This record gives sequence, structure tokens and C-alpha cells, in this order.
Amino acid sequence: PALSLPQKATLRKDLKRQGPTSGIDTDRQAKIRALALEIRSKSRQHEAKQQEKQELVLEFEEAESAPTPSTFTFVDGNRLEAKLPALEQKVLNCQDEVERVEILAAPLMEAMSGLQDLQLSAVRDTERAVKATRLNLEQATKELDKIRTDAEALPSSKDYLVPKILELAEKLQAASLKLDEHKHVRRDYELA
Repeated sequence: PALSLPQKATLRKDLKRQGPTSGIDTDRQAKIRALALEIRSKSRQHEAKQQEKQELVLEFEEAESAPTPSTFTFVDGNRLEAKLPALEQKVLNCQDEVERVEILAAPLMEAMSGLQDLQLSAVRDTERAVKATRLNLEQATKELDKIRTDAEALPSSKDYLVPKILELAEKLQAASLKLDEHKHVRRDYELA
């Protein structure tokens, strides 16, 4: 049979007044609490030790994988030097592409009424060439910037690699400026 709320309340009051039924129950509860505290404490200590072990393993792996300074400088300096000729070739290719854009845009310099079809064709070709060249310039610039940051991090390469990389960067910048002259070729043609 279900008890009503007032009956439940009186039952609780009666149980509280009676107190523990025997001293055995309170001793047992005290032992259970002490064991629970001990288990929690050991669990926390175990977790702390595991965390400490993981941190030590990570530190050891990082220390093991990091090259020694002399090896790092020598190996990375050679690696960067090996990338330099390919990067120089990319810069030269970008400069050639910019010259190609200038050649494609040459028929647009003078407005001639009889050559409108040729000029419209030159506009389309120039626009395509500008887009392709812009993408190649951006890619070469990203690679150059990456190599420059790597070279600046190496003390031994600052005297040789960094000036060479800066020279290539200047060439790319000049090519980009020449390309910008033809960025709005259609608008310029229509306004002329």
C-alpha cells in the first residue's frame, strides 16, 4: 500500500528519533566510508602517476626526434641549397610568362578599326595568360617565403642563402608589377 505524503513525513521523523538500530551498523558504515576514501585516494594517485609517465614519454620522444644543433644546421642548410636551383628556374619561368603576356597584349596598344577581331582575341588570350601567370607567381612566392623563413632560422645560411633568396624575391616582385599593368586588359581596351 502506498503511503501519503504526511504518512511518509511521520515515518521519517520516527526513524530519526530511533537513531541507529545498533552500534554494529555505525561501525560498518564508518569502515565503508574509510575504505571508499582509501580507494579514491589510491585511484587519484594512480591517475597522477599515469599522467606523469605520459608526460615523460612525450618529453623523451620530443628530445629523441629533435636533431642536434650541428646536424640540424648542416642537413637543413644542404636541403635548402638543393631547393635553390629549382626555385631559380621557377622564377625564370614566371618572368618568361610575364613577357609572354606583354607580347599577347601588344596588339592592344594601338586602337585600329580594321583589326577589332584580332584585338578581341588578344584580349581573351591576355586575360587567360594573366590568370595563369598570376597563379604561378603566387605559388613561387609562397615557396620562396617558406624557404626564406627556413633559411633565416639557420644561422649558417644567413650569409649565403638569404641574400640569394632576397634577390629572387625582388625578381618575382618586378615580374608581378609588370603583370599588374595588364590585370585589367579588357577594361583598358574598352576605354581606349
